[in-house]
Amino acid sequence: MAIELKKLNMAYGSTVALKDFDLHIEDGEFVAILGPSGGGKSTILRIIAGLIIQDSGDVVINGEIMNDIHPSERNVAMVFQNQALYPHMTVYNNLALNLRMKGVSKDEIDRRVNEVAKIVGINTILSRKPREISGGQAQRVGLARAMIRDPVIYLMDEPLTGLDAKFRDEMREELIHFHRITKKSILYVTHDQIEAMSMADRIVVLNNGVKIQEGAPRELYDNPEHVFVATFVGSPAMNTFNFVKNSSNPHMFILDSEDETTPFGLEFESADLPDKLTIGIRPTDFKLVVDGEIKTTLKTLEFLGSVIQIKVEMGSSDITIALSRESRTKTDIFDLKPGSELRFSVDSERFYVFGPDGSRIKNPIVKIHPPEKLVENKKGK
Repeated sequence: MAIELKKLNMAYGSTVALKDFDLHIEDGEFVAILGPSGGGKSTILRIIAGLIIQDSGDVVINGEIMNDIHPSERNVAMVFQNQALYPHMTVYNNLALNLRMKGVSKDEIDRRVNEVAKIVGINTILSRKPREISGGQAQRVGLARAMIRDPVIYLMDEPLTGLDAKFRDEMREELIHFHRITKKSILYVTHDQIEAMSMADRIVVLNNGVKIQEGAPRELYDNPEHVFVATFVGSPAMNTFNFVKNSSNPHMFILDSEDETTPFGLEFESADLPDKLTIGIRPTDFKLVVDGEIKTTLKTLEFLGSVIQIKVEMGSSDITIALSRESRTKTDIFDLKPGSELRFSVDSERFYVFGPDGSRIKNPIVKIHPPEKLVENKKGK
């Protein structure tokens, strides 16, 4: 059954929570809504569930408009961060409660509770009460309680927030397995891009109630259409820099820095560009080379096993660089001290260019100019 949201608008007083929000979820699709706290993500779930009523727009499930349908009749299931299990009931009774209220037979309840409990791996704790189980087990109970209802769609409101790293990893695997078994639609909201990218078929990036971009995880990572998406999707986050057009050469842009030196310049194929640009470079796209065009100064170094994450100063900006095992063997980086000069190169196609409004500009960079070859190292005033 397809779920469709059409031109949803919602405001709390003068605060806009959603603005003309559209979304189509195919039957069996796992869609994640990704964005910062307060961006309108949870509002979408509550509107679908009927817990709040939108100011305008439609919620359509399997071709039927749900706007006036009571929450109990929408056949959706919500999974919250706080599972709110009944403390005086066993896990079994927490799962069975909704079925009992619907008049399901005892034998059928027993069959469904045990079936679902086995799927999510809680069949050995059915006799325990919530105080006797771990946080990760409580999350599984919450999933099972939603799953036992056999809804049209599962609405998940940051269910992994608050768990430690080990439990989050385990629960991501559980959710992927859960989706594969149930083949049900899932709408999952989160501010954690790792959760979204590792589990979802499609991600919708939301900010201040407005959809910025949607697509498959790799599409958003490789081809962000807006600087917000570029910096929000990917870990470590993309580095961004403000560049200004050189006063004597409209093809040339230099770093807008308070520092007297300019670490590098960018020459574009076209001169038909705004006077100010935001340039993005992912931390993994820097290559450590002796004669690199980009001049930096080492600040800190963190060994993270498969990569070394370093902080360097470039002009008046601090940036993050992630060095792979291959790139770090080219120099004895562990012997370097803070203040050491490091040189990097970046392939011209790995620069992301954004205009003053944040939208992506597809304009090829012809050449990267090192500081020594810049004719003018200060922007014209």
